[in-house]
Order: sequence, then structure tokens, then C-alpha cells
Amino acid sequence: MTYLDNDLALLASLGEQTPLAPLASLAAARSRLTAAITTEPASMAAQARPAAAGRAARATGTDRPRPARQ
Repeated sequence: MTYLDNDLALLASLGEQTPLAPLASLAAARSRLTAAITTEPASMAAQARPAAAGRAARATGTDRPRPARQ
């Protein structure tokens, strides 16, 4: 057995022993998680274009990214 097998066996046994939380107690956490996932950070909104597009433009002299390598 590897360390990974031991860790997975431990997690499986702990999961069987741990009761699930009631759905009502998870509602607040679910709301916070949903808000965090759907909110765009201000730093991302301020960027004009992704950095990869800027690198491609400098490398090719155009605003279009280069095609991917085959």
C-alpha cells in the first residue's frame, strides 16, 4: 500500500463516522460561497485585456493571439 491508499482509507473511514450537517445550518455558508463565486474581483474588471493576449500581440505585432501549436 502507498501513502495515498492509506490517506484515502482514512478519509473514507472518517467520512463514514461523521454525520452530515443539516441543510438549514448550511444555508448561510452556501449564500456566502455563491456570492463569492459570482462576484468579479475589482482587479479583474480593471484589466483591459488578459496578459496572454498582450504577450501574443507583442510577439506577433497584432491584437490577435497566435494559433496554438499542433
